[in-house]
Amino acid sequence: MDQNKKVVLVLGKPNTGKTYSLKRLINEFGNKVAYINNDGKTRLPFGGKSKIAKFITPSDPLEVNIGVRALEADKSIEYIIIDTLSFWMDALEQQHVIFSEDSRGNWGLHVSSYKAEMLYNETI
Repeated sequence: MDQNKKVVLVLGKPNTGKTYSLKRLINEFGNKVAYINNDGKTRLPFGGKSKIAKFITPSDPLEVNIGVRALEADKSIEYIIIDTLSFWMDALEQQHVIFSEDSRGNWGLHVSSYKAEMLYNETI
């Protein structure tokens, strides 16, 4: 399967080097990196934004999957950083789940589609 071969997933406890690892990736390969920023901030938690090929702040969490697909098709992009899963989940809950008529059903709808397409892809 060709999906998600460019997506970078960094997990770990606080103070284990996650941000440092991203900083090194961006400093070395920044012109080949797309950064999807889900927390709404306009800058990185460290210097180097000017080195990134694409810095994207989605207004709707449902745009993330569309963006990843478009970035995967972009031959100039080799790495896609999605920062962070927790902010993405919070935004999804706030915009598409809490105030819906069937909040439990909407969680199932959105999360299962993303798990299938992004999180549990056999290439990761």
